Amino acid sequence: MEKKKWYYSTWFIILMLIIIPPVGIILMWAGAKFPKPVRIGITLICLWMVASHWDSVWFANYFNIDK
Repeated sequence: MEKKKWYYSTWFIILMLIIIPPVGIILMWAGAKFPKPVRIGITLICLWMVASHWDSVWFANYFNIDK
């Protein structure tokens, strides 16, 4: 039986999803430890967070708003 790599452990994937979401998403999909609906949901949430942050930064820069 092949031993699972440490970076595919649940605690590490969750940590990476919090600290470095792109790395966490890649590990989550590559490890296939989570059910597919959960992987899709977490990926969409992370994409939404990035898009909403990017949009607010663009808006603030376009209208010269200091945050």
